[in-house]
Amino acid sequence: MQPQAVLLSAFSSLAVPFGYERSCKLTTGTLNQNRFLITQHKNCFGSDPLTSLLKLAGDLEMPGEGLGWIQSRFDKAELVHLGYENDRGEPLCKLYFEYPYSVADNDELNRSKGFLLHQAIKWSPNSNRHLFTNYRCLPSSSKEHFFSFVEQCLGSSGRVQSLWVQALLAQACMFELPMMLDVSEPESVRRSFDINLYDFSIRIGELKVLLEELFQSFLIPTESLGLFLEQNSDRILGHVSGGINRTGEPFITLYFGVEERCG
Repeated sequence: MQPQAVLLSAFSSLAVPFGYERSCKLTTGTLNQNRFLITQHKNCFGSDPLTSLLKLAGDLEMPGEGLGWIQSRFDKAELVHLGYENDRGEPLCKLYFEYPYSVADNDELNRSKGFLLHQAIKWSPNSNRHLFTNYRCLPSSSKEHFFSFVEQCLGSSGRVQSLWVQALLAQACMFELPMMLDVSEPESVRRSFDINLYDFSIRIGELKVLLEELFQSFLIPTESLGLFLEQNSDRILGHVSGGINRTGEPFITLYFGVEERCG
């Protein structure tokens, strides 16, 4: 069974509602929409949730080091997010732990870096390739500092996309700053941000002009944007992430349309 089918089957079998979120990732010349993220409280994985989650991870061919990683963090976690994407023919599975604020308050790392909100492992089935990712919630700051961090993540090659993020925030949330995460992978060159926009209730269709500019900046064909808007105009934009990916090129990812599903 393919990884995406394993994930959907496992969450449907829980017989309780779960969150399903779509996303699309833009890099130069490429629009990857074969991606999704599923969310559930850790205690919904049966009478022995840790064992159930470890079995699911095994079914998804997670490397052995990842199974130990799950065991060492499960008690502190509150929510579990499991994701899948197929990037240019290579499947990638993802497991995120989201920690409650009570755990974040006890974060031992430097407070100036913000508290740890998520940790993730991402791996390729049928191989031992995997990476760990940390997501730290940046302390509240000025808009200038906010935009400076976006520019740092996207670098000189992503200058156009940095300006696009500023224009998006000017339209979507003029009077307050949303939550921003600092995303880092110790074993790769990736450096990125994640901005949570769900509270601002902006529909994809309201951003048509901005999305035209974004797709053009990545040399994505106009017809791809037309189809994307046709399929998703009424869905709420949730998160915008961006920065430099593992191969050193700029990217922007749009997460949107989270919905409740049930088995």
